[in-house]
Amino acid sequence: MTFEELLDRDKVLELIEQGTGKGVKVGILDSGVDFTHPALADSVHRSFEVRESQGNFTALEAPGTDVLGHGTMCAGVIHEIAPQAELYNIKTLDERGQNSPAKVIFGIQCAIAQGLHVLNLSLVSLNMSRNTIVDMLYWVEKAYYNGTILVAATDNKQKRGFPGDYSSVIAVDFQHFPDFRSFNFYPGKPVEMEAKGVYVEAPFPGNTYVSTTCTSIACPHVTGVVARLLSTMPGLTSFQVKTLLMAARSSGRKA
Repeated sequence: MTFEELLDRDKVLELIEQGTGKGVKVGILDSGVDFTHPALADSVHRSFEVRESQGNFTALEAPGTDVLGHGTMCAGVIHEIAPQAELYNIKTLDERGQNSPAKVIFGIQCAIAQGLHVLNLSLVSLNMSRNTIVDMLYWVEKAYYNGTILVAATDNKQKRGFPGDYSSVIAVDFQHFPDFRSFNFYPGKPVEMEAKGVYVEAPFPGNTYVSTTCTSIACPHVTGVVARLLSTMPGLTSFQVKTLLMAARSSGRKA
């Protein structure tokens, strides 16, 4: 008997189908969220912007602005999949799309402080220093022990990057799937999941929609599924969620 045979795949799929995200706090650590978009009406509960001054960071209450549109697209996907989840905007990307590992680390700290259950990180940090890798790992582990599940995109070409490279994080690549119910899970691999991320229509600032293909848009599909699971089984840890996703992975058939 295999490990997967000990799990009830149909029951896991049923839990995913029943979930709505109700009672689940989901953070989007990104370029901001335009929560005036009709597709996101009344979904964003709090909005922060991480600012840096002389190496010190603060998280200030901020309006729903998103010059790049990246965070708005991610929020739209999550809201569509888990419509009753409470969204939290944590803006770290600036108007040029620039980020820093230090800002990401502080954003994770903010998510922990807000008691978020899931944090979507459709971003990648590459070639970090050894000290930064250790610092980020410390806060990724803090998130795990505080019950915050991290879902992160991988680099579109290199298929790696932080924080997705850490074992407690769910790392996501994109694939051509019909919807969020279809996905692949590869246990023991650096990039464990493939989710819908090809020609995805998503909300964009200015009350419009755009079509995009990338790991960044696959990541919120997984975040939405995790929010669904947590709304039906509160208190699941990251590794428990991974186990359930592994049990359901055979539902991932390419379109």
